[in-house]
Amino acid sequence: MLLIQEVSLEDIPTIIDVFIKSYLESYTYLWEDEGQHYMSTQFNADKLKKDITDPNRTTYLLQFENEPMGVLQIIHDFSLLNYSSKQALKLDRIYLLKKARGKGIGKKTIQFVFEKAKSLNKEVVVLDSMEQDNPLKIYEKIGFEVEGKTILNLSYAKKEFNKMVYMVYHLNKLPN
Repeated sequence: MLLIQEVSLEDIPTIIDVFIKSYLESYTYLWEDEGQHYMSTQFNADKLKKDITDPNRTTYLLQFENEPMGVLQIIHDFSLLNYSSKQALKLDRIYLLKKARGKGIGKKTIQFVFEKAKSLNKEVVVLDSMEQDNPLKIYEKIGFEVEGKTILNLSYAKKEFNKMVYMVYHLNKLPN
């Protein structure tokens, strides 16, 4: 059974471990330095403490059969493209370990995000994704639509992978 649990500061070591493991399994090819700079700046205790204590952001640990399998971060009020912070919730990060694949964890987690957005009276869920990445296809299959594009201007990012898309899911697609 999947448990999606809001984290506390005591969970930071577990969150860092899951972030790094999932990143090493899936995303190192995007970077000239195999993601070392990105991981060191994004997956550290100070950054996570800031995220966890931010009232506009919630971080969740995804556990399956009492084992950590992923991390989810959402931003409650987020403006993007033509959507105001009142209208949009951002699916900011979703990282799953490879061993979580094929268990329905990703699908259930996305459904959780949609329900959370609806409970906050949001109209859309927004996210950004690498244009050349496998998750893009998964998001499109779920019903997210590309509504904008940008370039990732981070040092160490490989130029062939620096294209990003902004995606939107309109919650009125969901049954009431």
